[in-house]
Amino acid sequence: MSEINKLRVMSVDPGTNALGLSIHEFNLTHGTMVVLDAYTVNVPRVMNLYCSDSLFYHDERVAKLNAVEYAVANYARAWEIERAVSESPYMGKFPAAYAALVSCINAIRSGCSNYDPTLYLDIIDPATIKKQLGVPGNSGDKSLITKAIEKSETIDTSLIDLSILDEHSVDSIAVGHAYLKLNF
Repeated sequence: MSEINKLRVMSVDPGTNALGLSIHEFNLTHGTMVVLDAYTVNVPRVMNLYCSDSLFYHDERVAKLNAVEYAVANYARAWEIERAVSESPYMGKFPAAYAALVSCINAIRSGCSNYDPTLYLDIIDPATIKKQLGVPGNSGDKSLITKAIEKSETIDTSLIDLSILDEHSVDSIAVGHAYLKLNF
């Protein structure tokens, strides 16, 4: 970014099947953000198209993680990001899902490092992300996140069509918003 008060940030909703990615331009002077892009990566499709050689040497789990790393690095490179942030894994009642998300975070970190070895991946816990939007931290109602983004005075979504985004893309926007609120 050429302007001193602007910052390009990639935010991530981690997943080994569906990976939510979004790009934001933060206006640090006004404490606002413009959503430039939001997208959900179909990880198995990326695995089959670009990382299928991994399947010859590893199991599907490892191949999916390679696909996450590939997708993150390419998305970061395409948008020339300056910061990256992800939702952290949540343990809950499913330890296997938690373990998969921890591995996914490591793949996201590797993708960020492939783009820029100095790029650090910040993480924010799910409850904090929701609370920054005014949504109860223990709420499981995904529609509340979309409604809160629509109502937010600090999030400009005029460049995207929020109504067609799935929960992973929307969650990645919420991650970016929490990062803005907590850090700037």
